[in-house]
Amino acid sequence: MRFLRCFFLIALVGQLGQGKGWADLIVCGMEKVFTIPADGGRNHVWEWTAELSAEIPESMRSAFATTDDCKSYLGCLLITSSSGGVALVEKETKKCLFFTKVRNAHSACLLPGNLVAVASSFGGDQLVIFDLGKSGTQVAPKMRLPLYGAHGVEWDWRRECLWALGTDVLLKIEMNDSEALVIEEFKLPTPGGHDLTWWSASELVLSVDHHCYLFSVGEKKFNPFLPLADEAKVKSIHRSRKTGKMVWHRGAKETWWSDTIRFAQPEETRALEGGKIYKVRWDEPRMRPIHSSDIADPSVKPQLGIVKNGGYVERSRIIVDLDGDGMDDILLSGGPEEFGTMGGPWSVLLRREEGFARVGEVWAHPAAISFEEDQSRISKDFKTRRYTRIWAYLKSSGRVGSFGYYRVGDSVVDELQGVEIYPGDGGTSLGNALYGAAFRESPIPFRVERSLTSVTGNVTWQ
Repeated sequence: MRFLRCFFLIALVGQLGQGKGWADLIVCGMEKVFTIPADGGRNHVWEWTAELSAEIPESMRSAFATTDDCKSYLGCLLITSSSGGVALVEKETKKCLFFTKVRNAHSACLLPGNLVAVASSFGGDQLVIFDLGKSGTQVAPKMRLPLYGAHGVEWDWRRECLWALGTDVLLKIEMNDSEALVIEEFKLPTPGGHDLTWWSASELVLSVDHHCYLFSVGEKKFNPFLPLADEAKVKSIHRSRKTGKMVWHRGAKETWWSDTIRFAQPEETRALEGGKIYKVRWDEPRMRPIHSSDIADPSVKPQLGIVKNGGYVERSRIIVDLDGDGMDDILLSGGPEEFGTMGGPWSVLLRREEGFARVGEVWAHPAAISFEEDQSRISKDFKTRRYTRIWAYLKSSGRVGSFGYYRVGDSVVDELQGVEIYPGDGGTSLGNALYGAAFRESPIPFRVERSLTSVTGNVTWQ
């Protein structure tokens, strides 16, 4: 397993030479935040300074003289500055939707409930959480949490918690309506916590003074981040969710900044003459966070029968993690009218940050279905990447049926790749062996549930 994790890590880093599908790069460091094409162009696609947002008072514009983080959200950019400012800026209009002063602000992230968390570094030494509906130079935080040298913060929508990085610790934080509570604390292997971002669904990547680490959320363990394990002064690391390519930045020998953007695997550099770069991010917008209770789940909507005046009908659903992100996905069946001895249709619904996305359909019987990882889930090309094979047997008669698999990708379910086999009574030993091997035990665990719909249309699952 250790070998597989390492291989997965290297594969995700990607190859720099493939420019297609790249997002733009967001660059910050001084008073100007800007985006540039990732394929080598130097013209600014978009740029911002505090003077371009009329909502920020003139007396506060100097608080954005040294910007130090820039995270892209759908339609917006969240910007922090060590000079003492934080702002949420609408990209198209450059209107500032939220701003306030935070001492030595070093990173921020949006939270459910229309909140924003800001890491207030040395001199502030705390995590502060604000209501996005209240801007101004003297806004009081809704919550505070002490954290010496606070430098990084990330919302974990899969586990509905907050991760915050300080000089010596990584904190796991849960929140209620009135306070933020530290539920676990992890001492860093070496001091100097700096940048914190997501590497994969279950791993955070972080930099410290002289090293970089991956933190496995499931194993609760720090491991050397192989591409940059012994790099010092790494200010930012960011992996593209779409292509797996990594962009990173380190300060020059005598300064916190440099004029060079770096890529890994293979090592490539790109100089911005005269630039004072601090952090570089891919401009791949995240969704605005929402509580899981607000996620639209198609399986809780009642379904009417096809037969006229038939009322509500019951369905089945299969709960399984298809894409390995640690979140349950759903296969949702049609009504009983659509099913026969060979099974019936199931909608494949992948859990996303914004809700469930229907990516396709499979035909299967719940008694003859199995799930296994597809080898291409480590593919560098997200268009050809497939996460899971769904094995199914579609019974044609007492001893004959179609046996094969569907492949599930980011936004697609491939057609069934199948052959005819002969299991069951009067079948063949080979057919029985294939059937047994596929469906005796699923490599990816799953559970089958049945709906129960009240007369008022309230759906529960058992």
